[in-house]
Amino acid sequence: EFVIIVLGVLVALAVDNWRDERENDEIRDHLVDSLLSDLREDKEDYAEFVSDCEARYAAANFITSRVAERSEWTDEDYREARDALRRLGSTSRLETVESTFREMSALGSAATFEDKELRLGISYYYGLARDRADLNDMLMPGILRYRAALEELGISYVDHQQIDVDVVLGSPKVLAIIRELGAWAGVSRLVDDLQNANGDLIAKLEALSQQ
Repeated sequence: EFVIIVLGVLVALAVDNWRDERENDEIRDHLVDSLLSDLREDKEDYAEFVSDCEARYAAANFITSRVAERSEWTDEDYREARDALRRLGSTSRLETVESTFREMSALGSAATFEDKELRLGISYYYGLARDRADLNDMLMPGILRYRAALEELGISYVDHQQIDVDVVLGSPKVLAIIRELGAWAGVSRLVDDLQNANGDLIAKLEALSQQ
């Protein structure tokens, strides 16, 4: 009877361990899929943000260089200038999807990842993303001042076909803001480490999902 009781206890413990491992596997699989979905969306958002900054930098350089040349403008120059003035007023925000990470933090489910390095990598990535979100606050004031300066001239950056280039470039205030926007556009370089961390996490989680 003693042996039967011991065997029963051992079987019960084994079943409990098996059930726990299965639940952990299901939780881990859910987290991997959800994190990968979030990270891939982040990857697209970061690329859009960098592209937007690079376009703004190129637009500011085009405007300031052409103004400095003081040469006659062709119809093509005016078309390019209108496009550049539109790009200066547009923006995409640096956004990171944190829904799955918040879920992990609230439930303490990160422990289902046995790889300590992976857990640290996830925490590092989302901490870095929160730090880099400050870039939005750095860029937006200048962009809003630019839009407001155009509106003072009765011009909307959105309807770039109707922009009076001569009026805009004749405003010292607008030109000063354009130079400022060109200088700030270089902040896209500060997203490099975030993009690298994003790529590393995607690669690790994709490898984990295939195991």
